[in-house]
Amino acid sequence: MTGCGGKDDVIHDTRAELIDWEKRIIVARTIELAVIVNISANLYIIDIKVHIQSSGGPIGLITTAHLASVVMMVRDRTWDKLMVREGVQIDLLLSYVDDYRLFLAALNEGWFWDGNRLLV
Repeated sequence: MTGCGGKDDVIHDTRAELIDWEKRIIVARTIELAVIVNISANLYIIDIKVHIQSSGGPIGLITTAHLASVVMMVRDRTWDKLMVREGVQIDLLLSYVDDYRLFLAALNEGWFWDGNRLLV
């Protein structure tokens, strides 16, 4: 690179596309920024005094609903993998935002969850 505006000053990208982990980092950082902006920028008024919301997402804001959907999709995948791993058959699973209705056969008497696994 000469810095004189000649043909050597062109920077070429030698990669055809981003690799998988780079894509994941870009998505994760974008979501992180969206959450920070969404949560930290909400104002509300009580008795003529303006407050900045300190926790949770603003109720009624569409981005809050979208962020909740993303979080719940990750939770759903984790839940599904756990149920498959533990051999629990789900007959019907209905969800709406953060509310679940789950139908499955009763677990055998004496089974319990030790924090990591379903044990007999």
